[in-house]
Amino acid sequence: MKKPLTRAAQVLLIFVPLSYFFPKLMLFYFACGIYDVTRNTNLSLEVVDKYFFGNGVLTWVLSPFNVLMDILALPYVNKGVYRLADLPKSYQDEIRRVIDGAYKQDLVGQLQRRADLRATAIPLQT
Repeated sequence: MKKPLTRAAQVLLIFVPLSYFFPKLMLFYFACGIYDVTRNTNLSLEVVDKYFFGNGVLTWVLSPFNVLMDILALPYVNKGVYRLADLPKSYQDEIRRVIDGAYKQDLVGQLQRRADLRATAIPLQT
């Protein structure tokens, strides 16, 4: 019951007066916010609520900056997760060299051995 009352108070005390005195600015921010929040892959009503009223308010305030950065980055679109084939050839080569070096130096094995040593050296407290 507390959460809906808090949301209603925020809308009545903050957003309604701002929308009344600065309707074009609030419309602009609302449009930028809608664009920004719809870029989420797991979009739900809860995400929208948190974005506009919860801990995402600062993100919403900065949404025009996010939109500007998206426009300046055109024609490139952030895929979120990239495959190695999506990257330029020189980047692919460098990543392959780093991975090959890690295998040659057996970095994963070294980390595992150190983790095992630390696990046996630390006595368990009960």
